[in-house]
Amino acid sequence: MKNYIVFAGKEVHAEMEAEANRIAPLQLGLRDSEVLSRLQKSQSKRGYIGVELVNSAYGWSVRYDSGTRDFGLLAGARRGNIDGSLKSAIDWATRWVEEDPAHRYASGRKSDLESSGGNVLAPATI
Repeated sequence: MKNYIVFAGKEVHAEMEAEANRIAPLQLGLRDSEVLSRLQKSQSKRGYIGVELVNSAYGWSVRYDSGTRDFGLLAGARRGNIDGSLKSAIDWATRWVEEDPAHRYASGRKSDLESSGGNVLAPATI
């Protein structure tokens, strides 16, 4: 996940990555897609969930970061639960993680976050 910045739930994300490295180690920079798919389904069934900040024509939104949850939209200006600003998306995602900090994390694409001002977040890059 070097192209992402995890800004909430870093410990949970690190645990999930460690499990992925044990079960589906990188080979030539990629993971076996079938093994990774089974792992993601297993993690989801155990309650581990991640969200991603996404910048679109409607502003910033918060979506599940996995196809196991159909990349479903959780928060956005069109839904009316945030104003579409990066700050409102970060705040919403952070509160969402705080509801179940043992199983949730939030991230954003490094390139999107950096092109949107960059200094809104000050986390370590994963």
